Order: sequence, then C-alpha cells, then structure tokens
Amino acid sequence: MQRSPIFSVAVHNPEKTGPVEAGNFTFKLKEGAKIVAFANTFLWDHDRGLYAAMKDYLGWYRPNVILILGRFLHDESFQRMAHRQFREKDRHPVALEVQAAHDSSPVWEERILALGRAAGNELKALRQAAGPQCHIIYIPAAQGQTPAEAEIKTIIESTLKRITAWRKGDKDLAEQVFPTLPVLPDEFDQLLGLPGAGMINHTDPHIYVLPFGAAATLECFVQVDGAQQAGSKVRFEIGPNRLKNPGSVSYRAVWDNGVSTVRGYDGKIATAWWTKLQESIVGRRLHLFCAEIGNMMASERLGRIDTGQQYWAKGFFTAVVVRGSLHGQAFPFKRLGDSCRAAVIFGKVVEEAEAGGFGRKGEIDISDA
Repeated sequence: MQRSPIFSVAVHNPEKTGPVEAGNFTFKLKEGAKIVAFANTFLWDHDRGLYAAMKDYLGWYRPNVILILGRFLHDESFQRMAHRQFREKDRHPVALEVQAAHDSSPVWEERILALGRAAGNELKALRQAAGPQCHIIYIPAAQGQTPAEAEIKTIIESTLKRITAWRKGDKDLAEQVFPTLPVLPDEFDQLLGLPGAGMINHTDPHIYVLPFGAAATLECFVQVDGAQQAGSKVRFEIGPNRLKNPGSVSYRAVWDNGVSTVRGYDGKIATAWWTKLQESIVGRRLHLFCAEIGNMMASERLGRIDTGQQYWAKGFFTAVVVRGSLHGQAFPFKRLGDSCRAAVIFGKVVEEAEAGGFGRKGEIDISDA
C-alpha cells in the first residue's frame, strides 16, 4: 500500500548543539563579586515594566557579571524586516524599536543590520545601567520549543533566497550590490554590531557572546592566609522548555555536571540547596544548589506559544561570592491583587513603575439584551 504524501512533510530542524560541542567557558570571581542572571526576555516583545525594574536593580546592586542564558532576542522581530510578501502575517502591533529599524532603509539587508545593532546597543545599555565594573556574558539559544536565537540565522538564510530570486526578475535590482549579512554561527557578534565580542578572536573587554548553546562555569576563589585558594564552581547554561515540575531537571543537571547549576527556563522559577549532601561514590561532602530562572517576556505578545503561559513565572537570579561559594537565588516577581508586580531582593524592593502584565482586555456591550 502506497504511503500518503501527507506523512512525508519536511520538518524544519533548527541548529542543535550543546555545551559539549559549543563549549563550556570558565570565568573566575573573587570574594565579594556579584552576579545577576536572567533569560527568556524575547526582545522587543519583552515585559517592559519588569525589564525596566531589573535595570534599576542593576544600578543599585552593581553586579560584576551579568549572564544572559538564552532567548534574549525574539526571532520574529527579524522576520518583520522583510517586505510583507516575504514574511508571516503580523500578530500584534510592531514594537517601536523594530519599526524604527524597518523604516531606517528600503534595503532588507540594511534593516537586518540596523536591528542587530539595536540589540547590541541594548547589551551596552545593560552594562551602562550596572556600572563600569560590569561584564556581560551572553549565551544565545540554539534550540527548543520556544523561539531561539538560532532561528534568526534560519530566517535570514531563507528570506535571502526568496528576495534574491525576486531581485533577479527586476533588471535594476539585479545590477545593485547589497550588503553581505553575517549568517555563520560564529558571526553572531557581528550581527549584533559587536565585532570582537565573539569567542573567536575576542577583543571586546566587557561583552562576551558565546557560541549557540554553550555554557559558562564560574570558579570562585577565597582568601586563606593572604593567598587565593580555589572554592566552589557554578555552571550557567540554557535550560530545556516546558517542564512539569520545577527543580526536577535542575536536580538531575547538578548530578550530571557535578557542580551547582543555574539554568534559564521559560516558565519556572525555583532554587534548591543541599547543604550536607553525601556523595556515595567517593565519600566526600558536597555543598550544592540548583536554580531555575523564569522569563521577562510580554505574554500577550507571545501568546501563541502556550495558552497557559499567563501562569509562567517571571524573575531573575542574583547572587554574591562569599567565602569561596556563590550565595543567592532566583527571585520571582509577585502581584498582590491589581497592584504593581514586585520582588524583595536582599532588602531592596524591585517594583515596576506602573501595574502591567494583565494581557489584552476588552468589553462586549450587551446592555440591551
């Protein structure tokens, strides 16, 4: 019996990789150094109230390192740079930053580069908010059920093929020379307008753009009798999506990695500690923890991902190195009634300026019923 062609549909397979292939990059911090980590922002479809509140917190806390654990950018923003016939139908109003990049030039390649520079400028703005002592480590996501930065590369490549074929049919356009876009995986820093921030021939002193799906491991140091000695390690990586139980996969990741692990999940916030965990294999004491970071996306602008995402947790992770170990947790934003969402972090109230995050609302007038 001949198989129906409906079962032979070609499914897009995004770039798949992980820390084993992409790399695990270590960095060292001394006593008193501070860290902030967040994930799943989906610029420029982010929750602007909570994102602004976090930036205010950066100015107060003045971290030494900011880690972005995947999905900082939304691939759909880059899709909107194409002419309407080459992109999907708009689902919601275009963000002002995206519209500005679109209106900056009639040439599609120049629009893409303008939006990439806007993303790079936002990384610079985060560092400016935190202070000159701050460094940024950005790990773009390679895969997942929610949009990942690797999809930007796919959008550029597929749109370029269609636009190139369309230009060949126009004599005037066929003779023009258009900008070349960085589409290789190790050219993502160039797309952001931050040449030198990538890990190949890195020259940027403050911003580090790691390969898609990589990991970063912190090595803490402690002063003992005037000399520095190695302390504990903490691994930061991109987490999988749509987990049923907060903490379940992070618990397994701690055992797989052999170190405390912080992961960027889209809908979960959790922190767990094992202060006296007995390792049965080698018989040594371990002091471990795991943390899961939620998101800071605007749910009403990404509602097609999951109908239950209105319950997804929003927040970020913050910690400090004390006595050779990283001490901190992931903090969620909470709302009381119809008031502003807020979090109390190390005695600091971090609150949005105006109550937001309610989603879109409307009224149906049936007064004459």
